[in-house]
Amino acid sequence: MMIVSVLGVYLSLWALTAHAVAIAPLPSGCDCAGTAFNSSLAKEVFCGDPRLGPIDYQSHDSKAIVPITRTWHRLGRLCPGEFLKRWTNKDGRFIYPIEDGFQLDSHKHAIKQTAVLCPGTLVDRFGGEQGSFLAPAGMRYEARSIPPSNLVTVTRKEPNSSPFNYHVYMVLKPMQATAGCIAPWFEQPGLGVQYLINGSVTAAIQEGFLRKFDGQKSALLARERRQACGTCKPTSLSCPGYQENYELLAGGIRPIGLQA
Repeated sequence: MMIVSVLGVYLSLWALTAHAVAIAPLPSGCDCAGTAFNSSLAKEVFCGDPRLGPIDYQSHDSKAIVPITRTWHRLGRLCPGEFLKRWTNKDGRFIYPIEDGFQLDSHKHAIKQTAVLCPGTLVDRFGGEQGSFLAPAGMRYEARSIPPSNLVTVTRKEPNSSPFNYHVYMVLKPMQATAGCIAPWFEQPGLGVQYLINGSVTAAIQEGFLRKFDGQKSALLARERRQACGTCKPTSLSCPGYQENYELLAGGIRPIGLQA
């Protein structure tokens, strides 16, 4: 898997101005200039700017996402101001890739295919349930090419929110999606797998395609669903940034063949 590395020695900074406050390690030679510093969030989000993600995403109460974010470098090799200048528009909003973030061919057309997610498959997302993008459960954060802000929950008021905006679901009945490899973006290598479903996650739950994954009981149900649905053939898709499947159990994630 491709991994974006951060060069230089990391320094812990604590200052009283928007140009120096981080309360989290910054790449050597960087400060918080060019960010939208909010003093009330300075202890929760990087440089006091929610767009740059939470400071502590490897804490003791976030076991589910520790392995997912372990090799992620939030800004690649850029300083905070440089990152925001490159990846946001004049209104300060993130600029997202064309063609729904799928890899493009030489004609800039998305490389994608229709896929079937079979019962018992585990998928996840970092974001609210009004969204339509899913990924294989446990896929590393840098392979998703999503911004640091997708990990932020402190400023979100969405229903059914969860720590670090992380949600895991189990497929209950065959569900169609558009699948493909993810284009590099936001200083991340991407190349993971993404599924774009028809409608929102909320609708998929209401229509009986998905249910929230809640630990050991769901793990047993997932196995039962896979065994009971022998006629469903999962779509084969290989992307360089994703080589393993994961199953979430109480207390963490371990690799497992989801369609075994």
